[in-house]
Amino acid sequence: MYKHYSRCQISKIRAGKHNFRLREGKHMNTISTIVDIVRMYPMRKTCHCNKNGGAQLKDVAAFLSIIAEPHRLHILCFLKESEHCVCDIWQHLDLPQNLVSHHLKGLKDFGLIVSRKEGLKVIYRINARTMNKYEKLLSHFLPLL
Repeated sequence: MYKHYSRCQISKIRAGKHNFRLREGKHMNTISTIVDIVRMYPMRKTCHCNKNGGAQLKDVAAFLSIIAEPHRLHILCFLKESEHCVCDIWQHLDLPQNLVSHHLKGLKDFGLIVSRKEGLKVIYRINARTMNKYEKLLSHFLPLL
């Protein structure tokens, strides 16, 4: 009643290629039914990348490289609460002002934040439109998120 399947046969079952003969194998002695196979080897989610999505994939990779720097990510988290000037940001992060300005320039050049001047102060805030764009792109390429 029960058949034992090899790993190759399991991959064919998962791929939906049912037009092959199942032979009794001795490779796997603990798996006895197709239901057990499905439980032990869950189906991998497919990547939604295609040949035409190369530009979008490059955009997502650039976005991930920008936010991979811990200080930039911390700046984005701090700006998520409300808009702040540079003096607030560097004091909150406990970093030198020139380093914070360098990271703010990188975030601004990429379009993740926008700035405005109030007298001598420069006020920064998150660019919601750009953040939403990259959130959608990430969910397209990585549906697990």
